[in-house]
Amino acid sequence: MRALAQLQHAYFACYLKRDYLSKQPGYEKILYQKRSLLLGKVAHARSLLKKNKKGTTKWAIVFFKIEHLSEIIFSLNQLRFRVSGYAIFEICIAEMQALEKTSMAALKNVAQFILWNKRAASPVELLDKIHAFEAISHRTLQIASPEPIIFLFFIQDLYALYDEINELLP
Repeated sequence: MRALAQLQHAYFACYLKRDYLSKQPGYEKILYQKRSLLLGKVAHARSLLKKNKKGTTKWAIVFFKIEHLSEIIFSLNQLRFRVSGYAIFEICIAEMQALEKTSMAALKNVAQFILWNKRAASPVELLDKIHAFEAISHRTLQIASPEPIIFLFFIQDLYALYDEINELLP
């Protein structure tokens, strides 16, 4: 879960850092390292599940859900390939920062619940930030962006992220 959260943080850095386009190779290197770390951990977890088949049904289900969560995060990353002008992020930077902060907190809560069975807070705050981003998308981004539909895809992925996190928590 830590590797997944680090990858999520690195993806949002691409949207939030003003120097992303001028230092793109450096950011891409970081993304590659974080992605490789995550995929290595997924492969290791998969091998552990195959090795120890007794009593792993619960962990197999959790692992499947975490894998699905990582696919959603990979899909959220597609926004950086779909946006042609990064200036559009200046309009929604506060909402993007709030999304990053609450999604990171929600992923941390999921990790604490899975690893230590620690009671986790509901990801309602994440849902509120998604609603705020959706509102600015409808008010401003749909008008200012030359590719308004890409933000609808991003919002759809954000709702999928919320649903998956909510499903992992009790």
